[in-house]
Amino acid sequence: MNIVFCTDTNYIMPSSVLIKSISLNNAMSKIEFYAVIDESVTPRDISILQKEIEHNENHKINFLRVNGKDYENMPNLGVSKDKAKKNKITATHTTKACYYRLSLANLMPEDVDRVLYFDCDTIITQDLSELWNTDMEGKAVAAAVDEGELEMSYEQLEYPAEFGYFNSGVMLIDLAYWRKNNMLDQFLKIIKEHDGRMRQHDQEILNIAFYNNVKRIPLKYNFQENFYRKPQLISEFYSIHSKEIEQALKDITVIHYTAEKPWYNECGQPHRNIFFDYLKKTNWKDYKSVWKNKDLSFNIAMYRLLVKLGIKKGIYRKIDI
Repeated sequence: MNIVFCTDTNYIMPSSVLIKSISLNNAMSKIEFYAVIDESVTPRDISILQKEIEHNENHKINFLRVNGKDYENMPNLGVSKDKAKKNKITATHTTKACYYRLSLANLMPEDVDRVLYFDCDTIITQDLSELWNTDMEGKAVAAAVDEGELEMSYEQLEYPAEFGYFNSGVMLIDLAYWRKNNMLDQFLKIIKEHDGRMRQHDQEILNIAFYNNVKRIPLKYNFQENFYRKPQLISEFYSIHSKEIEQALKDITVIHYTAEKPWYNECGQPHRNIFFDYLKKTNWKDYKSVWKNKDLSFNIAMYRLLVKLGIKKGIYRKIDI
């Protein structure tokens, strides 16, 4: 399996946890990891990532370096809360590293025609062989539906709503297709044509490029935060995807922390603890979670206490942990 992720120095910790979770659950598979990094990543960062897989001789990691300055003009970087609200921008925490994967066809070795991509806020809990061997049926990417599919403006995206919207945090990519069709040039063209109208980051670019060229994969391979919520709170989405959500809950393979990240105390996602289960097996085992916004810590703690006491209703369904 060829597995790729993109990171900068600020995401070395979650990147470590990601590759450790993959390595432990795919011990018998030969895996080539590819880490796309920029100039912020230090030799010490690289050493840390290398150590996470040194227990398995079947697993190797390669580093593909990009120049972060080449991505400084990408859409929605450093967007203020006021601008985000005014322009309905949902990508308020976008970093340059989000865009590095657009260059994968140019960065990866030419003899690599297929790759599994993971965001660094995902955790793998099972073997990935079935996902890796997915028949892509000639499609450019394989990906799961996005939790915000029904909230997208398809008029702004400029393609029919019937095609839906996929989450790009987990993708099986046909690199041969990307190379043959010069996809980096296509991505840059989309950015230019949608200048000032983009609401998200490169996920929006990928959807515009591949809205009718994507193979859908089961939600168990990209189980997002909204899917943990009580059905009545996501009623419209649940009415469409209820069967798949219920099936995925019994067999989650990839947990995607799409809301608050698990290393922040604000995160209340039912499977937050699984992130720390794997973190304790890394070189970051002594890492302690922090509050992203300390001013909210008391209110959040009180809310959670009231939910626990049954005084307030929680947003998540009961999950076996």
